[in-house]
Amino acid sequence: SPLPILPKILGRIVSSNRPLSVLQWSPVEIARQLALIEYSLFRRVQPRELIQQAWVKRDKARLAPNVIRSIDRTNRLSWFVATTILREEELQRRKQVVMRWIEVAEVCISPLNNFSTTLAIITGFNLTPVYRLDRTFASLSRSMRERLDRLRDLVSRTDNYRVMRTLL
Repeated sequence: SPLPILPKILGRIVSSNRPLSVLQWSPVEIARQLALIEYSLFRRVQPRELIQQAWVKRDKARLAPNVIRSIDRTNRLSWFVATTILREEELQRRKQVVMRWIEVAEVCISPLNNFSTTLAIITGFNLTPVYRLDRTFASLSRSMRERLDRLRDLVSRTDNYRVMRTLL
């Protein structure tokens, strides 16, 4: 397996009292680590958990515990993406965080084929507090907005995720 891509100033980052920022890490490394987490959850799902949508039944924790864990992880990642964006008070830093997550989502798609994490990232962008950041998204370059639009189209629910299914 490939060696992790660590920040050059890792010692200072770890020893400081400041919260970690996604800007301190390579988008490739973030995407890889998220894919490893996703895989560790996915491989535990048993076929019986997928029968008759067991994850929406009243007894879902017993019938589909691993599907529930995967859903919970996706929701937590979406909120984490939103939180990393919203905690930046300065427009330029917020813009950089949005750009970093776009880069991570793109790496998740290619070469990692991790559509679930890409969906979670885009869902984080679509949460109301983030979606309303008009000035932040307007400050993105045209090419970056187009990249985000392509990702949104890719994970769109339209026609039962038709675009995503064609890529799978």
